[in-house]
Amino acid sequence: MDLMTLERPALGETASLGSLYDARTDNFIGLSLLKGPPPENAVRTTDNHTTHSSFSTRDTYKDKFDNMRIGGDLSASFLAGLVTVGGSGRYLADKRESNLVIQASLHHHLTTVNEELDLDSSEIREQISFEGLSPGANTDIATHVVTKISWGARNIVTAKREISRTEKRDEVMGQLRGAFKPLTIAVNGKGELDSGLGDTNDVFEITVHGDVFADAEPPPTNFKDTFQFIKNIPRYIASANGGKGMPLTYTLLPLQMIYRRCHLDVACHVTLTQIHIQILDRFVHLFDDLHTAIQTLSDYLAFLEQNSFCIPKDHVKEVTGRVRNARLIETSLKLRYAECLKNVRSGNAEAEELRQLCNAFSTGESSPEEIASNTNRFREKIDFVQFFVSKGAEYIGFNDMELNISLAKQRQKDTYIFHFNEATRAQKKLWAENVAVLLARIEDNVAHQPRVILYDCDAQRENLPAPRISHTYGLQVMTYDLLKEVKSMAHDSIIRYQEQYLDREGPQRPINSRSVKIPCPGLECTHRGPREWKCFRCRSVVEYGHIDSFIYCRCGRCDYRQWDFRCDEPKHGLDFKKYGPRKLIELLQSIEPFEELNILILGPTGVGKSTWINAFINYLEYQSLDEALKANKLSWVVPFSFSEYILDDDGAFQPLQVEVGFGDKISPILSNSEGNAMPFEQDGSKGDSATQMTNVHRIQTDDYDLLIRLIDTPGIGDTRGLSQHQTNIEDILQTIRAYEKIHGILILLKPDNPRLDLAFRFCVQEMLTYLHKSAAKNMAFGFTNSRGTNYRPGQTFDPLQALLSQYKDANMELVGRNVYCFDSESFRYLAAYKTTGADLGHLEESRQSWDRSHKECTRLIKHFKELEPHAVRSTINLNETRNTILHSTKPLADIAAQIQSNIAVLKDQIKDLERAEVTGTTLRDKLKTEIKVTESRKVAQPRTVCSNKDCIVYWEDGTTGADGKPKYTTIYPQICHATCHLSAVKANLLGDKALRDCVAFVGEGYDKENGNDTEERKCKECRHHWEEHLHIDYEVREIPRIIEDPDIKKALEENENEIEIKMKGIKSKEKIVADLKDMSNKIKDAAARFSVFLKNHSITPYNDATLEYLDQLIKQERGKVSVGGSRENLDFLEQYRAEYEERIQVLEENLSLGNVHEELDQKGAELLIHELYSLPYCGQLLKTNSKVMQQPHRIERREMIYHVKTDLEEGKRPSKGILSYLKYPWGS
Repeated sequence: MDLMTLERPALGETASLGSLYDARTDNFIGLSLLKGPPPENAVRTTDNHTTHSSFSTRDTYKDKFDNMRIGGDLSASFLAGLVTVGGSGRYLADKRESNLVIQASLHHHLTTVNEELDLDSSEIREQISFEGLSPGANTDIATHVVTKISWGARNIVTAKREISRTEKRDEVMGQLRGAFKPLTIAVNGKGELDSGLGDTNDVFEITVHGDVFADAEPPPTNFKDTFQFIKNIPRYIASANGGKGMPLTYTLLPLQMIYRRCHLDVACHVTLTQIHIQILDRFVHLFDDLHTAIQTLSDYLAFLEQNSFCIPKDHVKEVTGRVRNARLIETSLKLRYAECLKNVRSGNAEAEELRQLCNAFSTGESSPEEIASNTNRFREKIDFVQFFVSKGAEYIGFNDMELNISLAKQRQKDTYIFHFNEATRAQKKLWAENVAVLLARIEDNVAHQPRVILYDCDAQRENLPAPRISHTYGLQVMTYDLLKEVKSMAHDSIIRYQEQYLDREGPQRPINSRSVKIPCPGLECTHRGPREWKCFRCRSVVEYGHIDSFIYCRCGRCDYRQWDFRCDEPKHGLDFKKYGPRKLIELLQSIEPFEELNILILGPTGVGKSTWINAFINYLEYQSLDEALKANKLSWVVPFSFSEYILDDDGAFQPLQVEVGFGDKISPILSNSEGNAMPFEQDGSKGDSATQMTNVHRIQTDDYDLLIRLIDTPGIGDTRGLSQHQTNIEDILQTIRAYEKIHGILILLKPDNPRLDLAFRFCVQEMLTYLHKSAAKNMAFGFTNSRGTNYRPGQTFDPLQALLSQYKDANMELVGRNVYCFDSESFRYLAAYKTTGADLGHLEESRQSWDRSHKECTRLIKHFKELEPHAVRSTINLNETRNTILHSTKPLADIAAQIQSNIAVLKDQIKDLERAEVTGTTLRDKLKTEIKVTESRKVAQPRTVCSNKDCIVYWEDGTTGADGKPKYTTIYPQICHATCHLSAVKANLLGDKALRDCVAFVGEGYDKENGNDTEERKCKECRHHWEEHLHIDYEVREIPRIIEDPDIKKALEENENEIEIKMKGIKSKEKIVADLKDMSNKIKDAAARFSVFLKNHSITPYNDATLEYLDQLIKQERGKVSVGGSRENLDFLEQYRAEYEERIQVLEENLSLGNVHEELDQKGAELLIHELYSLPYCGQLLKTNSKVMQQPHRIERREMIYHVKTDLEEGKRPSKGILSYLKYPWGS
């Protein structure tokens, strides 16, 4: 098949007439058909002055090939890398690396002359090199020869500009078209330089790919210079190749035609297979698609790198590898295309191989579609983050920032935290609703743009079932799920405070505050009755302090005049309305208080108080188990956990652990989905005490305006030891002193204790020790898990009855009205089902359990409501008196011992005075009376001292023990930090954990948030471990006191007879001895009367099971020590036992004398103490020492508030949704 005549653009390649060309590779081979330059007579020259221009905004290979009139074969060779381009041809190789680049090109094509070989001319025939065409010559190195050249110049001006992802492409392209307009006029030889072109000089990047340039001038880089360049193109052409310019196109004649014209008998060894244009076009589209895919992937990588702060580093690394691999795919395609193209053109391969190659790179992992896949994975997330960051939000996640640290740095600021991850974005509706609420908060002008944090849970690998917004103030969680509250408050009435007047650090909300239930001040509102108002910010029901002028919410408190109102009526509108100050205070003062029911819950460790409280809430909320199972969520107020076993499909028992409310770490930020992960609750399923400190669950029942407070206490017999047990008792008393009345005291016990064992006796009697006798009538006994005993007290009844019968004066008995049998198994069934989906079985029994427990809860509340409340002050007074007595015991003992010591000294002094030889100066010295007193002095700031044996000394306190040996007082001379300002450290408590942050262990300038190694800190002064240190807030010293007799002083001044003076001195000292003996008797008398007071006003003055209980613990510890264990606990227990035994001995000895004394009441006990403070010589010192020993009481409230809509009448169905929202502690 004969070859075809070809016409191809020069593309910057220079060839002359007669040059040989290989169409199989589209390359000039560097040889010529002619022996030298063709004769002038053999070249036909034709003028061809034309100008052509076009404008293009597309830069695909296909568009470039079309604009430059490049055919399918040459375009294929270019794509395969077989053709080297130059001049204007470089435009083909100029590629955008990003889809975010806008570009346009002006193509300027100017022709001058055409030159063509006259092959019929005799002169040209003489120039042909026939040796190269003779038979046997190598004729397969070329396929064509250049016979015609079109001269002129092609220049392509390209302008580019990178745009942001937010800019509109059409607008930028419009600017670009406008900038090119003067150039379009210029290429036609018209128009003058537009002064407006300078405005775009710095906006677009200009590149000129041209065939002619001025040798001494740099290429243009802006529109102004480009305009001048285009105007100068004719001049540049005139100076190139004699005014012809540069080759634009070559006409290539097949060598076969030369053979014929020259009548040469040459066998053609050249095979040039024509490839179908459809195949070549497919490759053009493939290269375009591949380049676009690489652009998209590269843009995505750049996008990720710009926003790496919110993207997983592994994903950026993955995309970087994908870009590298995509470029390798492009290079591989080009190499394989070049090889395949040459083979097919040369006839060494079939065209089908090209189709197969195209298919191989059009599908599978190497395809453009696969390369560009997943390039939107994080785009929406980044757009979301960027949008809110631009609004002032902060992102915390993959930028290595910590949420807790960030919150701690701004403790006095409202923060809205959007918890999200990639999985939650799939929840379209919920996502959109949360984003809308978040946007409203960040654009809230009234709130002065509160702080917003985007918390990426993927960074911490936290499980997040759904997106949510939490509201915190500093480290305190105000709202767990803001969207839920917004929805729940869609029909609520909202009250708003003025931000600048909010007091966040002021006093706590008064105990007797009242819910603000008043009408709306809006004049258009039709409903004029009282409404319940919720804070616009924290969503809590606001309360009026009543004893002050403040309205309180979880945000803090604000003066009543700084609040305005918006009810839910449509007629009210969106504006907030205000009351006049006088009208508002009248309404607030007229609000009736709630009916209160305060229930103190006591019980031994492990009895299940926390579970019972959760069950109690549910029994009030749902009348039946079926109703609770249908509810949307599990209602709970105290974190809890328990273990069960369930049968799998194979009949094997599998463990089931149910945990609710316990986070991975103690944090103010909540890790559960329904409630509050309380720092004072620990997982007690492994035997440890769950409740760590007393807290109050305040349950507001709307149906009857009844306020129930469940005072949840740590277990009696805390597993952390006796010292912690004593701390718990103090904590309970400190908590209840905030309330005037206790309506009920519920003692929870297990129903299956058949014997009065030591632990049982200790726990029950310990509870009774601290209660006033009048509290006995308010006591009720609840038995947990009583389904196994058929809802009866079980085997516990008899030993408990026997124990209570010992306290005849208190009239304590077990009867139907004060015995309640509960069962928490039904609640456990509900909890397991709601949290794990597991069915524990025995559904019908659980329903019955629920019904019985629901009735018992209702009966319990009714019973406590009917009782006369116990005045908390009486129990507090009893224990304060007990504490005063105990704190006075040591000073009294010290003073009693010093009295005996001083009496002995005085008797010796009297004997000295009776000697006749004592006269003169010696007499004067002997007349002086000096006694020793021990003084305890309060220090301004607590001192951190060391209790290590190397850092303490012992002083004899002047008394002897039962064994006749002297007793000693511990003195701490090693002061490691003289003025410690840590307020959380308890005085006189060894190894208080709060002491770890003392300067003695961490040094000055310590950053608590970033500190570590807390457990290994050692004192910088004495080098002993922090656990061996404690705070003391007093110092002990022995001081002399001179007692001066005015009669003797006067006698000395008047120089009376020495014998008379001596006799007066003896009488003075004898009087002091008599006074000291009288003081000693009064002190003993007071101790006995105090003991009688405790006996008459407490259910039991002391726990007589304690010594046996201590003996049991000591025996256990000795066993541990015998196998190499530490003696620390053993030493503590033995010391504790000795002190307790001595205390009981004193009480019993004094009680034996009790009948001879007048009985004390509370007021009498206080008067007697003040009488002791009035004793001569040592009364004031006794008062000082006693007060130093006592620790001041701190009134704290730890109320957790829950609003409950329920009916307490039996048989009446309660409303649903009673646990509408959760409030967190008012305290710090």
